[in-house]
Amino acid sequence: MRFTDVEFDQDAWEQARRKASRFVLVTTVPKEWKGQPMDAQEILKLYKGQISVEMNFAFLKDPFFTDEIYVKKPERVAVLGYLFLLALAIYRVL
Repeated sequence: MRFTDVEFDQDAWEQARRKASRFVLVTTVPKEWKGQPMDAQEILKLYKGQISVEMNFAFLKDPFFTDEIYVKKPERVAVLGYLFLLALAIYRVL
């Protein structure tokens, strides 16, 4: 088979695209939030709008920053979280 004999299968591509674009979003958002009815599309739109926040916290998910952190008490875990938030706030201001 030569490369020129290969044809694009539009149906297979559409099926794969639809399958890849599915995900489950579990939420505690009530049916009405801030005076606005919240259906599945509105919740998804709200969630997708948080991508900039997620991008800011991407470094926290990096194993370089989180693999070798050992704390003995739950209170110290909370303090470490606050320190990360403070560092992120300073980073965003600069």
